[in-house]
Amino acid sequence: MGKRISAFFLAVCLTLGMLSGTARAESGGALPFRDVAEDAAYYYAVRYVYENHLMNGTTDALFEPDGTMDRAQLATVLYRLEGSPAVSGASFRDVEPGQWYTDAIAWASAENLVSGYSGGRFGPADPVTREDMATILHRYAKYKGYPSRGETLANFEDVSEVASYAVEPMKWAVNYGVISGGELAPKSHATRAQIAVALHALSVTGQYAELANQRRESIRAARTDCTADVTGTIYYISNDGDDSNDGLSPETAWATPYTAMKKGLKAGDAVLFARGDTWYVDVETNIGNTAYNLSFADGVNIGAYGDGAKPVLRGDIAEANDPAFWEIFSEKNGAKIWKAARDLRDCTVIVFNEGEAWAEEVFPWWDGGTQYIDPDGTPFVVEEALDRDLTFCNLLDLDCDRTHFTDRIDPFYTGELYLRCDAGNPAEVYDVVSVPQEIVGIEILPHSSVRDLDIRYCTMMGTQCTDHGTPMEDYRFANLEIGWCGGWLQNYSPADDKNDRYQPHIAGGAIGAYSTELSVTDCYIHHSGPMTMIISMHDLSPDTAETIAFKNQRFAGNLFEYCAAPIHWADLTPMDNSGSKGFLSNLVYEDNLFMYTGDGWLYNYILQSETGGPTSFWLSAVENGYGAADNDGIHIRNNVFFLSQWATVNLREYLWGDEKIRVNKQPVFSGNTYVQLADRLLFLWFWEGDGYPPSEEVMTEQIGDTEGTLIVLGQR
Repeated sequence: MGKRISAFFLAVCLTLGMLSGTARAESGGALPFRDVAEDAAYYYAVRYVYENHLMNGTTDALFEPDGTMDRAQLATVLYRLEGSPAVSGASFRDVEPGQWYTDAIAWASAENLVSGYSGGRFGPADPVTREDMATILHRYAKYKGYPSRGETLANFEDVSEVASYAVEPMKWAVNYGVISGGELAPKSHATRAQIAVALHALSVTGQYAELANQRRESIRAARTDCTADVTGTIYYISNDGDDSNDGLSPETAWATPYTAMKKGLKAGDAVLFARGDTWYVDVETNIGNTAYNLSFADGVNIGAYGDGAKPVLRGDIAEANDPAFWEIFSEKNGAKIWKAARDLRDCTVIVFNEGEAWAEEVFPWWDGGTQYIDPDGTPFVVEEALDRDLTFCNLLDLDCDRTHFTDRIDPFYTGELYLRCDAGNPAEVYDVVSVPQEIVGIEILPHSSVRDLDIRYCTMMGTQCTDHGTPMEDYRFANLEIGWCGGWLQNYSPADDKNDRYQPHIAGGAIGAYSTELSVTDCYIHHSGPMTMIISMHDLSPDTAETIAFKNQRFAGNLFEYCAAPIHWADLTPMDNSGSKGFLSNLVYEDNLFMYTGDGWLYNYILQSETGGPTSFWLSAVENGYGAADNDGIHIRNNVFFLSQWATVNLREYLWGDEKIRVNKQPVFSGNTYVQLADRLLFLWFWEGDGYPPSEEVMTEQIGDTEGTLIVLGQR
C-alpha cells in the first residue's frame, strides 16, 4: 500500500526544513467534518489545508465546502503561510487597527499581493471571486519565486469574461488544477473547497520548487576534481589564452578548443576549460574526428578549472545579436516579420535573454516534390503561418537532395529563416538572441568523461557518446548544465494514404546515452527534448543478426525541468535488422527530480510533429513508445515526478513492430513520488485505451509501485 499523503509532507517538512513558516502536517485519522466525504473531489485538498493549519472548519463538525471566503480571510491564510511576519502601519481606510485581519492585510498590501478599490477601500468582508482568488494566489506564487507553466484558456467558452488583470493568473489556476471543468466562471464567488484546492496546489508547488532550487544551485556550484582520472597531460583553454601557446598551464592556455582537437591527444589526457568563460561552438566540416562536433580521442577527460560559473559552450551564433543581421520582410497591421541575413540550419527554437522568452517554430509540411504546404495541402505562406508574435519558420532549401527528406534530413541543409517579432528588430528588443545552429555541443569517446560544463543551444544533442569503430563503453557525464537542446528536424513522413502530404518528424535531446557502463550524475538539464535522455539500441551492422546489449547504465541525482521524455529507452534493432534484438541490463534511475515534463517551448513543438498530438508519449516522464526492450532489470526508484503534460508513465508492452511478442519484463518502480493533476493521466499502456487517472490503486497495481507516494492536485 502506498504511503499516505499527510505522512509524506510530514517527512518532507521535518527532514528538509522547506518553506520557512509553513505549518507542518500532523498524522491524523479521519477528518472531523461530516460534510466532506472521502470520495469528494476536493477531499485530499481539504485534508491538507486542515492538517497544515491553513484552513479550519466553520464549526467543529462542518467545513462548508460550498461556502465562501472573504478577502480578509484569504489574506490571513497567506499571512499565516508566510509565518505572520511583523508589520506596521495601516493599509486601507476600511481596515481598522487591532482587528484579527489588520496585520495580514497590511502585509499582503505591502508585498503587492492584494489591491483595493477606489477611494482607498479594501472590502475585507467581500467574498472572493474566482478570478481574484487566482490573482492573489498567483501573485503570492511569483512573490515566492515558484515556477510557472505555459497554457492557454482557449478551451473555456467564458474566457472573454475574465478581467484583463486576471488572464495570466487564471492560466496559472488552470495549470495547477485550481480551476477545472468547462467554465472559468471568473466573477463567481470562490467556494471554500475551491480555495482549499488552490492552497493545496500552491503549497505543494512551493515545496517542490524549493527542492528543485536546492538541487539546481547545488549542481551549479559543484566543483568536480576533473583531474582525478588523468594519467597523461592536462591542457587548458581560456578566453584570455592564445592558440600559439603550449596550453600546458592556465598562464599559457589556448584560446579555442579547436587547437586541442588538432593536437592529437592520447588516452589519459585532459582538456580543461576556464570557469566563467564562454565559447561559441561553430565547428567547421572535417575539423577533428567528426564533421560536426567538438570531439576528442578515446580516454580523454573534459572538464573545468579555476573559479566562477561553469564554462559555457554555446551552439548558437553570435551574429544574431547584431541588429544588422535582421531585415524587415513584412510589416502589416502591427505584425512585423524579420528575415535572417543568411540561410540557416533548422534551429528548433529561438531563445531571448537566456530564457526570458522564446519564439516557437511553425513547421511547414511538404508535398513530396517542390513545395512547402500547410496541413490542408494549400501552399505555405510565411505571413499567414506566423499568425502570432514570437513565432518563426525555417524553410530548408528544397534544391537539396529531397530523397533524403523521408529518410534522414542532413543537419547541414540550410534555408531562409523568418521570425515574427512585433516589438521591433529582435536584436534591439532583446539583449541576447540565441539562434541554435551547432548540431552537437561536445562529443566524448569510450573511457572518457565530460564534467562541469554548461552546454546550450544545440539542435540535435547537447552532448553524446560515440564510438568511431571502438566498443561503446565507459562514458561518464557529471555536474553538467544542459539547456535548450534537441528538437532536430529528422525527416518528413507521409501523413495520409495518398503520400502527397508529408509531416515533420523531430528527434534529439540533451544527452545521447548509447553505451554500456555509462553514468549520468548530478546534472541540471532543462528545456530539452523531445527525447531528453536517449537510450536507443540500433544494429549498426545489419548484415549479421546479433543482440545489442547496453549494461550498467545509471542516472542519479539529476534535475530535469521543462524537458520532454526525460526517461526514454527504445529497442530499434529489429527496425535495422529483423533478426537482431536489443537487451538492457541493470538500467537504473534513482534520486532524480523530473519537473514539468513536456512543458515550455517543447509542448506546441511536439504537437506539430509526426508522433505528436495531445496524447504524445513524448509528453510523458517515462516512456518506451518506440520499442520496449527485453531486460534483466530496469529500476526506477526514489525519484520525484512532478506534473507531466500527459501520462506520467507511458509504457509499451510489445517489441518493436510486433503486437504478439511481449517484452520479457516491465520496469520495476519503487519508492517514487508522483505529483499529477487530477484531470491528467498517471499511467497509460502505449496508445491503448484511455489510460488511468491518478489514484493510489493505479500507482500500486498498474505502475507496480507499492512503496510510492501519490499527490493529486486539483479536483478529482
